[in-house]
Amino acid sequence: MKKRIGTLLLAVSFSVTMALSGCGSSTTSSAASTSTETAAVSTAAAESTAAASTEAGAIDPKTLKPVKLVFVTMGETPKNLAAVNEEASKYLTEKINATLEYRPISWGNYANKVNLMFASGEKFDLMFTASWMFEAQFAAKKQILAVDDLIAQYAPDYLATVPQDVREAGFIGGKAYGLTGYKEWAADKGLIFNKEIADKYGISADTVKTWSDLTPYLEKIKKGEPGMSPLAARSENSPMVQMMAINAYDTLGDGPGCISRTAGDTKVVNMFEQQDFMDAAKLTREWFTKGYINKDAASTTQMEYLAVKAKKAAGYGQSGKPGIAAQEGRQCGMPVIYIPMDKPYMTTSDAASAILAVPSTANDPARSVMFANLLHKDKYLVNLLNWGIEGKDYVKADENTIKYPDGMTAENSTYNLNMSWLMGDVTLNYLWESDEKDIYDQYKKFNDSADRSAALGFSFDPTPVKNEVAAYNNVIKQYTGAIYSGSVDPATTIPKFNDALKAAGMEKVIAEKQKQLDEFVAAKKK
Repeated sequence: MKKRIGTLLLAVSFSVTMALSGCGSSTTSSAASTSTETAAVSTAAAESTAAASTEAGAIDPKTLKPVKLVFVTMGETPKNLAAVNEEASKYLTEKINATLEYRPISWGNYANKVNLMFASGEKFDLMFTASWMFEAQFAAKKQILAVDDLIAQYAPDYLATVPQDVREAGFIGGKAYGLTGYKEWAADKGLIFNKEIADKYGISADTVKTWSDLTPYLEKIKKGEPGMSPLAARSENSPMVQMMAINAYDTLGDGPGCISRTAGDTKVVNMFEQQDFMDAAKLTREWFTKGYINKDAASTTQMEYLAVKAKKAAGYGQSGKPGIAAQEGRQCGMPVIYIPMDKPYMTTSDAASAILAVPSTANDPARSVMFANLLHKDKYLVNLLNWGIEGKDYVKADENTIKYPDGMTAENSTYNLNMSWLMGDVTLNYLWESDEKDIYDQYKKFNDSADRSAALGFSFDPTPVKNEVAAYNNVIKQYTGAIYSGSVDPATTIPKFNDALKAAGMEKVIAEKQKQLDEFVAAKKK
């Protein structure tokens, strides 16, 4: 999963937040505007969508005006995308009288591209967001809509699938700004390695239990595999990002201020001033200076799995879950192993790590919600968008298991999107032959076993300190890529970094975040 990548990264937010900070109109309070927004959305829905039945979700497509839905997420563009869009359009015409343009945008360009779409007023109808992918900022700028009323009317399958506490983890100001995916809601952190290389050098979960344990194995790969970087990294996703930013701390949404997983309390601190952050930065710097990390890690936008796929790298840092090795192996085009470095951890960012939101420019917000609801109900549609067309992009091994057609591999696949985690209900997906058959049961056990953040369910509203958050993000953009990749000496760079953060108003943001978190904790105790 690219979860967060994915699935799933704080550093993604750091590196591209400024691209978003100038787009759209500002607002004094996202919460204050939600009632007006919701009323406007409901009115638009009533005018454009006349359902034949008053029963929630019972839609007669013959009563609906035709509409084209543009659906935007991260992902590499599959070769057979046009044919999949054509098939999906035929199917959705029968279901909700809509045609579809599914438009994946590469991970490195997603935030900037969405920013440009908002700035130009381009119409699109459903988009990926998350607590770590600017959901609060999108909501504050009224770029996405509060859709509580539309969910209540047109998304009964979503409401029946996703538990209320998980849905609420993605709320902003008490309002739903999208539909949260049904998936694993926790993550552990670790490493993906090419299995052939790992076996050759003895790398396994038995031999590597801490990040520092990895050092001698990286040295062996460096000496034994000329032309291959032991680790592939980007500023957005280096091993240090996994170690610190999404493992040791709950980052509590936008702006500075985290709580320590180890401390287990709700004291908001500056992660960048903590000793464990400095220690992780020094280890990463050691790896970089010894050539264990690609030299362009601070600037490259190439996804790590592509470097492994091209055999230019042996491994990379990864956010984990049950079945992650099979998933990443499909991306890499080869068998890989996953080495977890900690127990699963659940934060608000994890629980709200995949949300489908309705942009303010949507042609018909009600139809957008109907489509998103189908992704929590319709097995055919979910698998069409995730895996392509049966017989062309995959074939069935049995009723619920698929494989590539003869002569096709992950290397030459015509539709290797591999983004099932963001398409509604992940359990509607067919399994691949390499997947464990009880993988969805494993998800439940994984969620149940996870450590819970002391701030689980808390969503920070950055509106009162939006100027300081913007200034903070300017500093983040300047420093973190180099620190996370090991490209600079942390002993001299991190103190300068913290001085710049304080000058940008970091302490004011932390104080506001602590205030809101204290209020959240007090309300939970009532």
